[in-house]
Amino acid sequence: MPVPAPGQRLPEPIPLEPADSPPIRHERTVDLARDRTVVTIAGDLDRDTGGTLRDVLVAAVDTGTRQVVVNLSEIDFVGSRALGTLVVAARRAHDQHRELYVVAAHPAVVRSMELTGLHRFLRLAARLAEVPETTAVADGA
Repeated sequence: MPVPAPGQRLPEPIPLEPADSPPIRHERTVDLARDRTVVTIAGDLDRDTGGTLRDVLVAAVDTGTRQVVVNLSEIDFVGSRALGTLVVAARRAHDQHRELYVVAAHPAVVRSMELTGLHRFLRLAARLAEVPETTAVADGA
C-alpha cells in the first residue's frame, strides 16, 4: 500500500463485524439547549457488538448537535473492535466539525484506552458532569 501524500485522506477501513451484530443496550438523549447528544451504552462491548455500536455512534454524530458524548460509565470491559469504533466516531465527528467526548469510569476501560494510546486521541472524562459545555466551533473550520 503506498504512503499517502501530506493532507491526503486514508481510505476507510473495511468493516470486519459480523453481518448480524447482537444489539447493545443504549439510550440517546438530545439536549438542544446545550447542543449536545448523549449516548449511554450498557452491556458488553466486545467483537460481537462492534457493528451495532458503530451504527449507534454514527447516528449520534449525525444528529447535528455540536457535541456528542459517549457515556461508557456502565461498561466494565471494552474490546479492541469497540475501541476502533470510538476512533471512527471521533474522526467522523471531527470531519463534521463536532466534538466527541467519551465518559469512561471503570479502571479497566480507562486502562485499555491508556494502553492503546487512545487517551491522547479521544477526549475523556471520568463522569458525565465533567464534560465541558459545548464550545463554539465555526462551520468549515
